Amino acid sequence: MIWLLKKLTKKTVMLFRGIRVGLLYKPTGFVKVLGKVYLDAPNVNFGKNVILYPNVHIFGLGNITIGDNVVIGDGTVICCAGEIVIESSTMIAAQCYIVDCNHGMHLDAEMRDNPLSIHPIYIARNVWIGCGCKVLAGSSIESGAVIGAGTVINGTVDKNTICYTRREYQKKARI
Repeated sequence: MIWLLKKLTKKTVMLFRGIRVGLLYKPTGFVKVLGKVYLDAPNVNFGKNVILYPNVHIFGLGNITIGDNVVIGDGTVICCAGEIVIESSTMIAAQCYIVDCNHGMHLDAEMRDNPLSIHPIYIARNVWIGCGCKVLAGSSIESGAVIGAGTVINGTVDKNTICYTRREYQKKARI
């Protein structure tokens, strides 16, 4: 990592303080870091004007693409074994969890020996994901969708839809 930091300008080093940089990390624009961020993923592509709040954890060996003007809130975790795409102008609030893999459930084998089940996640442009949401493997959130605080997404959320959880059931409403 030291050889990589030597190639960066002094201004860039100040900007990325607190980030552990993967070998194939490719910043394509200005990334604003507002505190200590953990980046333990070798294949992350950031767009322009991305804002990462404190305690964001991005890890895994998969391909992560974060588009332009994306905001990722405090304490959000992104775990990628396959592929996660977050398109432009998306806001992800604090304490969200985005994971594209599940642990295998073959009962005839030891639990720890089960292989991962990996399914890509796609979050379209102009999406707002509220505080404490979970986006599970294989999910797709279409453009203009609003995901209410605490909602668990396990599937597809249609374009321009408000999706929220209330009293143990999930509702979807058209905007």
